Amino acid sequence: MSRLAFLTYAGCLVALAVGGTVVHGRLTNRWGDSSARLRAAAAALPAAPVAFGQWRMHSETDFPDVVRGMLNCAGSWSRTYVHGQTGQIVSAALLVGRPEDSLGHTIERCYPAQGYRQVGQPTRVHLGLSGDKQHEFLEDCFVSPHATARRLHVCYAYRQTDTWCVPAAPRVAFGGGPLLYRLQVAVSDAGLGSVGDGESACRAFLQDFLPALEPTVSCPPAGGGQ
Repeated sequence: MSRLAFLTYAGCLVALAVGGTVVHGRLTNRWGDSSARLRAAAAALPAAPVAFGQWRMHSETDFPDVVRGMLNCAGSWSRTYVHGQTGQIVSAALLVGRPEDSLGHTIERCYPAQGYRQVGQPTRVHLGLSGDKQHEFLEDCFVSPHATARRLHVCYAYRQTDTWCVPAAPRVAFGGGPLLYRLQVAVSDAGLGSVGDGESACRAFLQDFLPALEPTVSCPPAGGGQ
């Protein structure tokens, strides 16, 4: 991976982390008293696939302890995946925690706070996979504050039951549940490889990744026991 691509993805994750501190300055909720469901969900995160289709994991890191404290998440990782044929590089971050700690850091707040300029308006991406499941992600584009002015395409969504989505009022939709997943993927111009564009790369990755991720994030309805 080029140094530029690495810096882009590093900035991507820092933006995610710092955005959480803006809304959630309180750090009083500790995971020692978490429900069994939340602990099990966090323990399952490392089982997320490292290889699927043409994609292979290039690197994996966890958030530093200080960042995990800011986000107050029960479990998390950040990875880069590389497409074996096109060389495209995708950054992905997966977190699980309580809904009240997961909903403050939207990409529309996070990236501008780090100097990125938003290009256009966010769009909703609908992904129809196996069966009747319809997943929905919010997609946005930003321009890097660095001299190279690279574009960064970002998609994210939440999951509490059996689909990924971004409701108009997330706190109302998710507030009553014991846990909430957040998945965010990003592609910069520097990581596009030989073909494609950022939007199509994000969508192609999600089309392949979501079915492979399903065993890791499958959870009973939010109204179930804790």
